[in-house]
Amino acid sequence: MKTRCSILLLVCLNFGAPGDACAQVFGASARTEFFGGFGIRVFYGGIRKTRLLLDGDRIRNTDDSEVFIHVVPVTVVYGAAPKFSVISVIPTLIRTFKRPLNQQQVSDTNSGIGDVTLFGKVRFYKKDAFLKSRQMAFQFGLKLPTGNDNLKDGQGNRFPFPLQLGSGSVDYRIILSFTEVRNRLTFTGDLGYTLKTEANNFEFGDVFNYDFAAKVRIHPARYTDQFPARDLYGVLEVNGIMGQKFKQNGTQIKDSGGHQIFLAPGLQFLPVAHLLLEMGVQIPVLEDLNGTQLGTDFNFRMGLRWFILP
Repeated sequence: MKTRCSILLLVCLNFGAPGDACAQVFGASARTEFFGGFGIRVFYGGIRKTRLLLDGDRIRNTDDSEVFIHVVPVTVVYGAAPKFSVISVIPTLIRTFKRPLNQQQVSDTNSGIGDVTLFGKVRFYKKDAFLKSRQMAFQFGLKLPTGNDNLKDGQGNRFPFPLQLGSGSVDYRIILSFTEVRNRLTFTGDLGYTLKTEANNFEFGDVFNYDFAAKVRIHPARYTDQFPARDLYGVLEVNGIMGQKFKQNGTQIKDSGGHQIFLAPGLQFLPVAHLLLEMGVQIPVLEDLNGTQLGTDFNFRMGLRWFILP
């Protein structure tokens, strides 16, 4: 099969924001930062795409086309008010694109700072009881075009838009999140929508995402006087992404957009107070992508969250 630059890649990087142990690995929680406190989250993410799909069905990738993405976002949260947090996400990206060219397999890599996103998060509902807590929050974000959107490969050809470090556009994002804690069990969920705008006569499709997570505290089964308790949590998430088709010069691109669902098991561990270590992997269970696209093999995430109390 002939590889074409029109084979666009649905690359969805959900960087997330720091929270406490109530947060899931890939989705958002409803908790806001302590007033005057800081939260810092740093993780490494690895995304590999080698599975060629035609309208959601796997076909043979005769060209051995492949995309591998390394991402290291740094997220900082500040508790500006008891119910309001300010969040900034600064990602560093390394993207490698392998494809055939002139009967040879070539590999191009670009790296640098991606698009920065700023969020405001408002917790509008909270109800606490003995060993229970229920919270809801609304989050609104603005993605700024800080990443380079005019990178070229070794032959001087411009990278396809989805492989640029930045989109060149200002995008808008809203998230509604819910968190409920019941002793050793935690349930979180969120609904999000990203409104994309046009830049360089190209527009990525709007994205609707939904996440749900169930988490259990594996250790300790019951709290004692030991401090720190060294909590260990097991997490199981369902992450869904529905993307509209891209547009170039006002015309829809058929090889873009679609619906993906991932099952994501993970672990979270608090070795000392105010420090959370976590890891998880997204495994695709549904990839109903439009036209011809590379599907996701896996999305791996490993990192830490550090909480600085006022």
